[in-house]
Amino acid sequence: MKPCGPELYELIPKRNIRIDIAAAARVLEREGFQIIERSDLVLHVRDEHEISIYPSGKMLVFPAKGAEAAESVGRRMMAILEKI
Repeated sequence: MKPCGPELYELIPKRNIRIDIAAAARVLEREGFQIIERSDLVLHVRDEHEISIYPSGKMLVFPAKGAEAAESVGRRMMAILEKI
């Protein structure tokens, strides 16, 4: 994980994963996330944070009040995405 700007963090998975963007969009929408944008390259969703999810598993989280908050969002997202 690394900060990319004020309250913006990039989360990079520690293991190789592939996320099916279409399936992720369906699962996240069922979980109550608003789908902002979806393409083959990125899924952008919103709840209390805006989260960009890439097929590689990389995520951008905004706004996050520090590294711990960003990590917490990432763990929650991965728990949801494991349902795919």
